Amino acid sequence: MVTFSNYGVSSVWQTSNAGQTWQDIEGNLPDMPIRWAIFHPENNHQAMLATETGVWECVNLYQNPVEWEPVNTGMANVRVDMLQIRESDNTVLAATHGRGLFTMTWDISTGLMEKPAKNTSVFPNPSTGLINVSAVLDQPATLDLTVTDILGKQLFHETQTVSAGNFSKQINLDGQPKGTYLIQMKSDEKILMTQKVIIN
Repeated sequence: MVTFSNYGVSSVWQTSNAGQTWQDIEGNLPDMPIRWAIFHPENNHQAMLATETGVWECVNLYQNPVEWEPVNTGMANVRVDMLQIRESDNTVLAATHGRGLFTMTWDISTGLMEKPAKNTSVFPNPSTGLINVSAVLDQPATLDLTVTDILGKQLFHETQTVSAGNFSKQINLDGQPKGTYLIQMKSDEKILMTQKVIIN
């Protein structure tokens, strides 16, 4: 795979025959510089990109058309210059421009996201627009809930202080276009869950 760091060009290409032919796999990516690309070490159908607006990934490079999704787990939509992966546990390090370093786990089955805490859930998924988020908390915490679309636009954000025990919140995305969205729950800046949800 090769990438181009410029505007107005097809930025991501791959070859499966040692460079004799190349396929444009930019797909639905916005027109932006792409600075780095890596394959999943256990599945070469999955790839991750360092871009002008954070980290993007594709779970199947051979689908038509190729679809990329932003997965800026725990960081803003900031320029990312480099990606490295530790293959022993599939931990990815993203080096940003001016915002430091971020790490995340790259799951082979669902793609890039933090593994959810065992006491959190998002349902129903897929949904028609009303989404329930729940968690069981061991201690009082300040919870931060956000929902973004695949372009990184924030559609919902709420911060509240909650007691230990059961927490639940219904998020209304009724009226949003059909597609994939990202829900993230933080507890005192620690990521408890990042979950892809589908609105249909």
